[in-house]
Amino acid sequence: MASGETVHTEQYKRVRSILISQPKPERSPYYELEKNNSLQIDWRPFIHVESLNSKEFRKQRIRIEEFSAVIFNSKKFY
Repeated sequence: MASGETVHTEQYKRVRSILISQPKPERSPYYELEKNNSLQIDWRPFIHVESLNSKEFRKQRIRIEEFSAVIFNSKKFY
């Protein structure tokens, strides 16, 4: 290094809490992470998914372009 140059070092804040946008599961690898690193993990389901079969979809004449997100799933939910 040439004389007069300064070295820039970054300092990071310690993470204390993590927000996960899904319902709280029974088992998760996050539990071990939470325990070993003294973290607080918040589970919040932000997304609400409504099932709709193809007949209902056509009947309602849903305009996909009016929605910010649409999830198509081939699994049948009863």
